[in-house]
Amino acid sequence: MPELTRVLIVDDHLEMAKTLADALGDRGYATVAVGSGREAIQRLEAEDFDAVITDLRMSDADGLEVLATARRLSPERPVIVMNYPERIKAFYM
Repeated sequence: MPELTRVLIVDDHLEMAKTLADALGDRGYATVAVGSGREAIQRLEAEDFDAVITDLRMSDADGLEVLATARRLSPERPVIVMNYPERIKAFYM
């Protein structure tokens, strides 16, 4: 049985990370949703992920710190950094 692509999804609004994780899970990806940049960095250092999707603006460690850690550990790993204005975020909550 082939291994699923593992994707780490990071957003300080955990429900948004879970929503994206569920959508990707429905499409055959193995996902892990976390609610902080610090937790994402810890998970990246402890586990293998094939890709990372992270919010840019977070209170404890921002998406650029997550990006830097992901690239330091695996330079070829794809990383998507999301940035959505508060008015759009509020619309979907």
